Amino acid sequence: MSDWSVLETSRELRRRWDSGQATFGAWVASGSPHVVELLCAAGPDWIVLDGQHGYADAATLPGLLRAAAISRTPAIVRVASNDGPAIGTALDLGANGVIVPMVDDAEQAARAVAACRYGPAGTRSFGPTRAALASPPFSTAVGDDTAICIVMAETVRAVENIEAIVAVDGVHGVFIGPLDLAISIGRPPTFTIDDPEVRAYMLTVRDACRAAGCAVGTFPATAHIPDWAAEGFEFLGLVADGEILSRVPREMLAAARGA
Repeated sequence: MSDWSVLETSRELRRRWDSGQATFGAWVASGSPHVVELLCAAGPDWIVLDGQHGYADAATLPGLLRAAAISRTPAIVRVASNDGPAIGTALDLGANGVIVPMVDDAEQAARAVAACRYGPAGTRSFGPTRAALASPPFSTAVGDDTAICIVMAETVRAVENIEAIVAVDGVHGVFIGPLDLAISIGRPPTFTIDDPEVRAYMLTVRDACRAAGCAVGTFPATAHIPDWAAEGFEFLGLVADGEILSRVPREMLAAARGA
């Protein structure tokens, strides 16, 4: 039995959110365990492994999750869709939780929560594979307590239904996708989040989360992260591997060439 504890790291992350503490993490789209290990060595509060717009899938997740476990960094998988088997696979492979995209109403939120829980309350199938290697000994109760369920609010419809969404028992947080939210109201997508209507929608989600006692997060431009932390957001994406791997070489080459 390993001393790697998904349960302990899940509980600690939720405890920090419950206390209103802002946490900052890294977002990994690549399927490289080495990139995950390097980013986790920097000390983020959590890491997201992206299976919606990245390469995190059943084949790559074991290596990615092992790389995060070295530093005991909570690892959350953004699954490709609100799909029970995909959610179960991410949890079976040892993820602390999942981010479920495009959740627009309470029914969809309930489906995501059910996929994170074993029966009779949920629909998760028992087969913990790699998760069973963690401590304490795995059980359905441990699995239910470990799994963090975060739903994404990315459309006007989701914002309109946000109070019903956060009222679903088992929704631990709402992550706002600022790009798709902007697109849904006909605005250009940007991480600077400077459109007043987009910001107003995001603060509406924050207020609903605050009233319901669940965390709220988003992925703003790096320069604006302190602003969103001051607004009470507890789950803030700080850096993405693709941005680092493209921006830093460009800057180094420009400096070397005297540009």
